[in-house]
Amino acid sequence: MKKIIYTFLFIITGITAFSQVDMHVSVSDKTSSNAIANVEVMLENSAIGYSGAMTTTDDGSVNFRSLSVSGVYSIIIKETEMYYQYTISGIELRSNFNPEIAVTLQKKDDINLKEVQISANRSTQINTVNAEVSGELKLAEIKQLPVEGRDITRVLYRLP
Repeated sequence: MKKIIYTFLFIITGITAFSQVDMHVSVSDKTSSNAIANVEVMLENSAIGYSGAMTTTDDGSVNFRSLSVSGVYSIIIKETEMYYQYTISGIELRSNFNPEIAVTLQKKDDINLKEVQISANRSTQINTVNAEVSGELKLAEIKQLPVEGRDITRVLYRLP
């Protein structure tokens, strides 16, 4: 019975350790949506020490084959005479899933600043479940607050 369990665990572990997937990357122009040929696409994974580079074909795509599912990948397209540099990081691969990543490059002469959009993560959250209220102070905020009587519990009175 133990042999069967160990064999099963070895097979499962072996499948995940040696899983390999393919990644398809297509590169196009942001304004015209036309495919861009002869652009070098670099793929890096520092966790496993992988680094590879391929040049896009006439249809603006490259295929990275037999990639390990370990670690996190980054796609880097270096700056050329016509286009700015572009980087995508934090790509995690899964077994039996071949991702297709579309990259759109901005031309150097196409910069147009008619509108600026600023977005940020909201730090406040509304509790819709019950009437519980909570607050939080970050370490930098605590260091800047004056504390009466050198009692750290007085900082709690500063919470909203």
